[in-house]
Amino acid sequence: FGVVGCSNSNGEEAKDSKIAYVITGTLGDEGFFDSGYEGLGQAKEEFEAQEVKSIESFDPVDWEPNLRNAAQAGYDLIYAGGTPMKDYVAKLAPQFPDLHFVLFDGKITDIENVISVEYGEEQGAYVAGVLAALMTTETDIEGINPEKKVGFIGGMDIAVGQNWLNGFKQGVAAVDPEIEVLSAFAGDFGDPAKGKELALAQYEQGADVILHGAGDTGLGVLEAAKVSGHYAIGSDADQDGLQPGHVLTSVMKRVDNSLYNVAEMHYTDKWEGGQTFMYNIENDGVVLTDMSTIGDKVPEAVREKVQSTIDDIKSGKIEVERIR
Repeated sequence: FGVVGCSNSNGEEAKDSKIAYVITGTLGDEGFFDSGYEGLGQAKEEFEAQEVKSIESFDPVDWEPNLRNAAQAGYDLIYAGGTPMKDYVAKLAPQFPDLHFVLFDGKITDIENVISVEYGEEQGAYVAGVLAALMTTETDIEGINPEKKVGFIGGMDIAVGQNWLNGFKQGVAAVDPEIEVLSAFAGDFGDPAKGKELALAQYEQGADVILHGAGDTGLGVLEAAKVSGHYAIGSDADQDGLQPGHVLTSVMKRVDNSLYNVAEMHYTDKWEGGQTFMYNIENDGVVLTDMSTIGDKVPEAVREKVQSTIDDIKSGKIEVERIR
């Protein structure tokens, strides 16, 4: 299965190639979409593509037209993310069989010009749950209260959000089933004000550590952690430095690496159409930061337990349930 203009990584034809990045949000999220765009920038340089065009919108009305416009404009490698793009890729990819489509944060099988990329956010959330549960009992630490409560805030209540929440709950329960997990979905990935409002409410209810899996909305969660004097856990990219001293760690999806890897398949004639590639804790496709920014607020015993949890997921000793 070949695509015109992508004969090899060094050929002149690759220089005529154009990459489209069609997303259900905007750049500047300090997370998921920024990470993916960084990976495509590396691919552009490595394979000498002509351009990487970002086509952005939070409005669902725009998503299908944006994807169709990219195909009609001759972009030969089209990335579509996140999860809500699935139906549009499934509809449009067969209409443009000479183009390559990449659905990231979703899964489509058996369409030869589509590769899907998924992320094991539930595994990362599990580790975050272990961290949150251990920290909420460290009452000697400033910002940790006596109540056994932690929180989660998601963007849209869809499968990926439920994966975050379910993984987090499993991790918390593995440490102490009596710890209460407060949870809320903002209904939007692009509303930091709503994220801050929901987080402040959870802190007021007694949570002292909140994980977010909420895109741009989560930036408000991090701000609320600082304002309230408590803690948050970032997601998708390294967000530890956004509110220093109040972000324990970040559960990073290596979106950059995953999208670069598919570009490499495209440009080296190693396209594996119809396949889905999973990036998770087991293969370092989901990782946590080293917690160097938060420093000694996280005790060494807690750090050791977090690392042993990661090791146990990698070895198969711990199996984390996945919603989808």
